[in-house]
Amino acid sequence: MSDNPRYQQGMAVRRKVLGDAHVDRTLQKLSPLNEEFQDFITRYAWGETWTRPGLDHHTRSMITIAMLIALNAKRS
Repeated sequence: MSDNPRYQQGMAVRRKVLGDAHVDRTLQKLSPLNEEFQDFITRYAWGETWTRPGLDHHTRSMITIAMLIALNAKRS
């Protein structure tokens, strides 16, 4: 875990959106292979993107789901 303020903000948002149980399971599965990626995702995706002003968490979730659907449809 990091003392980086952006990481701490990201972890708070991640827990709020995904729930403590999910985040705790993910943290229990940290390994040398995925630890740096989890830190990166927490700092930049959750800590930078999800903490920006302008959209609430529900709207950001809906946009994320819509983009994932669109990207998958494009590959089909």
